[in-house]
Amino acid sequence: MVQPISTRWHSALGSPRGFAAVSGLTLAVALLAILLAGYAFRVVRAPDPLLGETVHYPSSTHVSAGALGPNPGLTPAGGHHYGGTIKPGIYPSPVSDGHAIHSLEHGIVWITYHPDQISDAELDTLEAIAAHFPVDTILAPRLENSFPVITVSWEQRLTMEHLDEQALRDFVSTNRNRSPEPGVR
Repeated sequence: MVQPISTRWHSALGSPRGFAAVSGLTLAVALLAILLAGYAFRVVRAPDPLLGETVHYPSSTHVSAGALGPNPGLTPAGGHHYGGTIKPGIYPSPVSDGHAIHSLEHGIVWITYHPDQISDAELDTLEAIAAHFPVDTILAPRLENSFPVITVSWEQRLTMEHLDEQALRDFVSTNRNRSPEPGVR
């Protein structure tokens, strides 16, 4: 004799084995719902505001040579740039502004310092920060800087008279990959 569905469920729930099966299924569905809700929250949540001073450039095109930025004492945070990029890393010598700007367009954060205006301990700190974000930062000296430390991401600039390690870490972690072509390496 075929039992109605409600009777079969009732019989299944009445047994320890049936109760465990239904409980396990209910728990699995609940966990899946929680995971999906958490994913939806991350996707829908607006990103944190970019850190630093916003710097707008009227044009950001590829050029083969020439003047790149209007402020020689400040590390450029965008604008005209060369076709090639610079790989993330720690550089002991200055790098090309035009190639570094193109790297900014790809989401890299460029940490620059004037070597005559920082201590060895501050340089060690800068290197530690760059090493902590190895695929997202370029660290290089820049003799044209009018500040001891200038850090830029695409159209954002943070200048420092005195190194503030936490502010620099926050800038890198917030601003990396927030550019026209993020994540291109």
